Amino acid sequence: MPVALNTKPGINGANVLSIPNEWDATWFRKFINNSLKGADVRNAIAGPGITITGNISSPYATISGSGGGVTQIIAGTNVTISPAGGTGAVTINSTGGGGGVALPGTIPSLTFWIESDNILGVGGERLTRFQERTPWITGTAMVTSGVTSIDTVQLNSLNVIKWNSNPVVLTPGFSLNLGTTIFIVMKSSITTGNQAVLGCSGNNAISLFLTVGSPNISIVKSSVAVIGTSTATWPSGAFFQANVTYDPISGAFAFRQGRVAANSGVSAILGGGANPTNEFGQDAGVSILLASSIAAIIAYNRVLTAGEITSVENYLFAKWGV
Repeated sequence: MPVALNTKPGINGANVLSIPNEWDATWFRKFINNSLKGADVRNAIAGPGITITGNISSPYATISGSGGGVTQIIAGTNVTISPAGGTGAVTINSTGGGGGVALPGTIPSLTFWIESDNILGVGGERLTRFQERTPWITGTAMVTSGVTSIDTVQLNSLNVIKWNSNPVVLTPGFSLNLGTTIFIVMKSSITTGNQAVLGCSGNNAISLFLTVGSPNISIVKSSVAVIGTSTATWPSGAFFQANVTYDPISGAFAFRQGRVAANSGVSAILGGGANPTNEFGQDAGVSILLASSIAAIIAYNRVLTAGEITSVENYLFAKWGV
């Protein structure tokens, strides 16, 4: 007849089996493990705020928390922790606006793309040309005239252009049939008046301006009529990221600054038509020169989707840190 196994005081006050010497302990241990497979919690470890009740090696053990508290939260890309250190009452904030990251050249309708991170040299060195990165003309150097140099202060450990030069003419120019989206990462040097970042010629032209009055970013028609102005001011003497979209069919415009919506509305409808030329660093035909430090300017010949805008914003943020 079966013989009852002896027991002895075990873990956490519960009895455990006492294996007779004549038994094959190895076999018995495998038998117990296989019998409890899927329910064995013997490796649970108690800690601050964690209590284990019952036999730790049985399927009837209970693991419970008794308060404890968060001991560490690690911030990462687009995540900030408040208060610093991640203890006590903790707030986790996302600063990335969601979405993915996409290289500008992978998004259709790219028409102009410059970034200064591939410029070699030291701060203060004269710059006579730099590369326009639009995929189908990669390798083409844009030639500058005037006093353009590598900025003595880098952005996120990358070189930037200190622009104080005559403009560069872009041909062919932007077509406004479907609208436009323009991204900038820059630091303005002006203290009075206005300056044009990208300008277009023709009656149906738009230009992207920095205006010192507030200071704001504005989109204007032929350097005469303001179509829309951002409600967020750019920080004086500091780099910032911004973008603007404009639909010439509906007249709708929208600004974003620091990856946050700044202003939107509907203004003068320009209609269609392509512009024969554009100018980087000036409003075409008008002496409103750009005086800024430039990390990136990217333009598309259409209004990008919200997801596409977020992707480019995240790309610029990851590279430039603003």
